[in-house]
Amino acid sequence: TEPTLTIEAVGPKQWDRVRALRLASLREDPQSFFELLSEEIGLTEDEWRARLASVNTWVAVLDGVDVGVVTSSPDRENPTAAHLSGLWVAPAGRRRRTAVALSGAVVERAGSEGFRRVVLWVASANHGADALYAGLGFTRTGRTDTFKPPRDLYTEWVLELVLEQGGNRRRGVSLRPGGDGWPSSRSVGVWPPGVAAGSRGWGGWPGAAPWAERAPP
Repeated sequence: TEPTLTIEAVGPKQWDRVRALRLASLREDPQSFFELLSEEIGLTEDEWRARLASVNTWVAVLDGVDVGVVTSSPDRENPTAAHLSGLWVAPAGRRRRTAVALSGAVVERAGSEGFRRVVLWVASANHGADALYAGLGFTRTGRTDTFKPPRDLYTEWVLELVLEQGGNRRRGVSLRPGGDGWPSSRSVGVWPPGVAAGSRGWGGWPGAAPWAERAPP
């Protein structure tokens, strides 16, 4: 039987599910994220709920098991851009186009809200994520930064996907999950390896600002 992959919008009530995925991402792929496990493992339930109240968050669920997460919010520096952050897929969800489906949820929401572009940070060490986003039409803006010491050997790049004004299409390709260029939430396939992307930013973190419309409670 073909595995069933669904992308679920979550909010503060699902804080424990998001916390488990986020801490797993920082533990298993620390080179892909600006933040450290030690900075987040001690956060309280109230702090997790507050974060989830200020961003849009989606969880990927494969046959009833949470296998991925992503968040988005308006970019602090560019009010016309939505900021994608914290994308991560657990080993059980890899090579099933899970990251593509999660990215598609962000792009779809950004387009429906009238944003003109989607932006994100990606770490230079994360070759798989860089290839993933290139395949989805993201390009480098030329802006770079480095991780905080002692990890400042890692460079970060800003990538962007330009959307048509008033919609969520680019170069005639549908960016809607299930449309041309994005997989159905039920589809299973092979995509570039490397599943942690959008290395910097969460609601209230550098690069991201709260949505005017909150995530579901």
